[in-house]
Amino acid sequence: METAAWAVTAPLAGLAAARIVGFDRHPVLSMGNAGTPFVYLPAYGAAAVGLATRRRGLTAVAGAVAVAHLAWTAPETRRRRPLPEGAATATRIRLATANIRYPSKDSTELGDELTASAADLLFLQELSPEHLRMLKATGLFDRYPYCYVDARHGSFGAGIWSRYPLSDAETWDPGGLPMVRAVAAIDGTRVRLFNIHCKAPMRRRWIRLFKEQLDEIGSAVAAGTGPAIVAGDFNATYGLAPFRRLLHRGRLRDAHVDAGRGLLGTTWPRGGRVFPPLFRIDHVLVTDGIEVVAVREGRGPGSDHRPVIADLAIAGHRP
Repeated sequence: METAAWAVTAPLAGLAAARIVGFDRHPVLSMGNAGTPFVYLPAYGAAAVGLATRRRGLTAVAGAVAVAHLAWTAPETRRRRPLPEGAATATRIRLATANIRYPSKDSTELGDELTASAADLLFLQELSPEHLRMLKATGLFDRYPYCYVDARHGSFGAGIWSRYPLSDAETWDPGGLPMVRAVAAIDGTRVRLFNIHCKAPMRRRWIRLFKEQLDEIGSAVAAGTGPAIVAGDFNATYGLAPFRRLLHRGRLRDAHVDAGRGLLGTTWPRGGRVFPPLFRIDHVLVTDGIEVVAVREGRGPGSDHRPVIADLAIAGHRP
């Protein structure tokens, strides 16, 4: 039993040490850090074995890993952020963001689900011309008089649909890959919208690009004025240092954490036969001026992601 406990503890201690010193230039470390909420759980059992067998070394190492795990998950386990005075009368909007999955044989059922969400703002990623035609046939876009669409073959087409007027809509290229952004005029408040799809840090040559993208997104959010919503497929969880830097640099808050659901909402991989969705790599992030009323995940039929649907309040604005 002690040997098995050490076999579990040793790699977890190595992963924890790499995180502490900031070494993350390998996909295995990216996956381990992304799975921080559950990857380190065996350390608690190993610490219990160490205590039961009176093995001080095992107890100390496994216990240290467990303590680190508690510290690293604490930011996502906060109680929900109280809504400020006046939020009850502020303008409410609903945002839905979904990675469609390219290629996908049929996006019709996903289009029906997103239509039923009755979102005021809709962000789509991995949007191809074929997906666009399938989704249009469902009536998904009928409620939106304004949009900016950059559908492309491959994984980096995207679009923003809005019930509110859009301006300054454009495709921009953080890290050299296209994303879309715009400004929505919501009952007198200019809200900056960023639809995000980052490269997954699943190969060594992609890790630098992933970091560059998140750094550029954070800088763009910080450089602007007024409230902002930054949402989409980040291919990142809180366990990844580049994502935490994005939150800090852009002064961004995660809607799931604000709603008290930091460890509950998972979005990927959806539709697996063996594992349920384990990671939340799809996020709705907001700056000051936006309050999170509620957030939930959709089903995401036809995709490997669950959509995220967030109810937001434009803080301080009263219709």
